[in-house]
Amino acid sequence: MTSRQRKPLIAVVDDDALIRRSLNRLLWARGYDATTYASGYEFLHTIESTPALDLHCVVLDIQMPGLDGLEVQRRLRLLRPDLSIVFLSSRYVPRVREAALRAGALGYFTKPLYDDMDEFVRVIDAVVKVAEWDEDE
Repeated sequence: MTSRQRKPLIAVVDDDALIRRSLNRLLWARGYDATTYASGYEFLHTIESTPALDLHCVVLDIQMPGLDGLEVQRRLRLLRPDLSIVFLSSRYVPRVREAALRAGALGYFTKPLYDDMDEFVRVIDAVVKVAEWDEDE
């Protein structure tokens, strides 16, 4: 944890309320705080209106009404290029996965996370550790 002894904050952006609740609980159990958003628009609005929001990472759904995850990623890169993104998708689509990773995502996981839960948590832990290290510089 940083010298301020606060919990790392992870944003979860997914149109499925059950996924948001589940990830919120998982992250809380791992010692993180989570803030959840039901749409890419809602999340980007918060980022634009609260520039001091100290996020460590974003867990972002690919398929959402309105703005899809790749478009949110593109816009987020303009607003907060330092913010790490880990994608979730209900379907594995190789070209979408490659586009997300090529644009800088640090992970791409398929829902439900049953088989990939440990790897998902390892990626989140690594992203937070790097973000905290960067903050301490």
